[in-house]
Amino acid sequence: MRYLFLLLILASSVDSLASHIASAEIRYEYTGIGNKYRFYLTAIKSCEPNNAALVIGYPVTFRSGNTTFNRDLYLWHGPDTIANYCPGFSSSCSQPASIYPGFEKRIYSDTVTLNPNTWTIMWKLCCRPASIVNLTTPD
Repeated sequence: MRYLFLLLILASSVDSLASHIASAEIRYEYTGIGNKYRFYLTAIKSCEPNNAALVIGYPVTFRSGNTTFNRDLYLWHGPDTIANYCPGFSSSCSQPASIYPGFEKRIYSDTVTLNPNTWTIMWKLCCRPASIVNLTTPD
């Protein structure tokens, strides 16, 4: 009986109603000290209802040849609301039922030491908001 219950749990699926990131970018700047670089991850999410929250830190992968490591970039600035409408108009950030979209921006950062080489910097997060309508499958 226990195995049947476990099988039913594993076979069932649950739909998530959360959306995720609308836009993101990674940039870096040389600190002027040795091989140290300051990395910035800017993440922008929609303020739509049932949207996923941005977290405190995100792992970024650094890869060069046979060397790969992850570094968490932590919240450095934000959240900031991006919703510049005329007075009297509210975005979905301040009024969830609003027809005018609003967005929240957060910037994550950390300093990373990289040896002189060619590096690939990657960050991955599933899914895009359901409000993206110019893609046939936004996920």
